[in-house]
Amino acid sequence: MQKDRVKILYITGWGRSGSTIIENILGQVKGFTAVGEIRYIWDRGLIQNQVCGCSTPFHDCEMWRKIINEAFGDTTKIDAVQMDKLMTSQSRTLRILGLFLRGNENIKSLQTHEYLGFLKKLYASICHVTGSSIIVDSSKFPAYGALLSLIPEFDVYYLHVIRDPRAVAYSWSKPKLLPGTNRYMRTINPFESSLRWIYWNLVIESIGKRQPQKYKQFLYEDFILRPLDVMKEVLEMLEQGSQALPFINDHTVLLTSNHAISGNPGRFKLGDVAIVSDDRWITDMHPLSKWLVTIIVLPFLKYYGYPILKKK
Repeated sequence: MQKDRVKILYITGWGRSGSTIIENILGQVKGFTAVGEIRYIWDRGLIQNQVCGCSTPFHDCEMWRKIINEAFGDTTKIDAVQMDKLMTSQSRTLRILGLFLRGNENIKSLQTHEYLGFLKKLYASICHVTGSSIIVDSSKFPAYGALLSLIPEFDVYYLHVIRDPRAVAYSWSKPKLLPGTNRYMRTINPFESSLRWIYWNLVIESIGKRQPQKYKQFLYEDFILRPLDVMKEVLEMLEQGSQALPFINDHTVLLTSNHAISGNPGRFKLGDVAIVSDDRWITDMHPLSKWLVTIIVLPFLKYYGYPILKKK
């Protein structure tokens, strides 16, 4: 590993699949820094000033202030609105997958080069300020993960988390309050969640199969059953197998404060946190919604190893 390269563990998969707790665990490992959904740093960080994982508004977080100052001078020198527009336009799925499959030597857009240059500065500054060797990024979006791999100085590994699509659809239907605000996270109906679950997982697989040694896929339900073993396997993929994980026992972790940007409110959980199954969807999900999701994803239930019917 060359010293000037940035090593990134990119956690991906359709939302509400358990990426938050997984990122929080890995962020406790020596040499790792968990940054949350850094794809949203321009909007939710610099523009909206949402609360960091350390429970401080983004602009008041000492770590992020140092990172931004080193990378770009200071916040006043960044047009965050323009950066957010660049992020959206330069990480469209079909466009980026085309670049990814052809190779970065085919990048001709000046805007793409500009945005990649900003990302290069941002991630390098994160490593330098935190002293970390591995950045854990849970932005999840397949296209954004592919975009990162187009930067020659980045060494990107993909952690693909899949959860039962009915549990995911149930979670998306429930509003969650954004910490520090009176606003709620958006909800998504079961039909849209199901289609996105299929699309995202297939796209992520196509990305991962190009570099299988840097890609690990697992079911969230398997992680719940044996979290310590799964996290050890992730460290092995990253060639960090000797590092200690923050497990008190096989199903309990000790979590300290983090600096994750955006994401599920679960990133604020500290102390002893039990890793337990959340199967409320089995009994609480409306039967029509449950069957709608099951019918839409039916071919992929078997593909990923899920039963058609599941009982508590």
